[in-house]
Amino acid sequence: MSWSRHQNVVRLVRSTNYVEFRPALVIGHVSNVVFDASTFEIWGALLNGCRLAVIPKLNMLAPEVLRDQLKDLGVSTMFLTTALFQECVRSNPGIFAGMDQVLFGGEACDAECIRRAVEEDGPREVVHVYGPTETTDVCLVFLR
Repeated sequence: MSWSRHQNVVRLVRSTNYVEFRPALVIGHVSNVVFDASTFEIWGALLNGCRLAVIPKLNMLAPEVLRDQLKDLGVSTMFLTTALFQECVRSNPGIFAGMDQVLFGGEACDAECIRRAVEEDGPREVVHVYGPTETTDVCLVFLR
């Protein structure tokens, strides 16, 4: 493939204005590798010198296990679907405590979930992103 076919991946994870990639980050890899969000997770880590923490799918289905694994692995940044973000906030208060950034997207989000995530000793930043696969994940961002 030529460079032009990879430039969307580079745009997604290098010199961005919606997430601060730095080598100290631990990016949680929770997406299926065939889901477009895995591009953010895998290449975001690899192209920025971050650590990638792979979280098994079964752990994503058990909020208490997920909370403990995020803490044990030191995950500081992760990308979730909006539905999973909302479920995590509703079923496990404080699940994102101490994290730098939690990104979520794909659909509209309940504003109450965002408020709760931030107020419950949540992440430093909550980032709502939107973008179809064809734009390599992110073409619209709302930072809070």
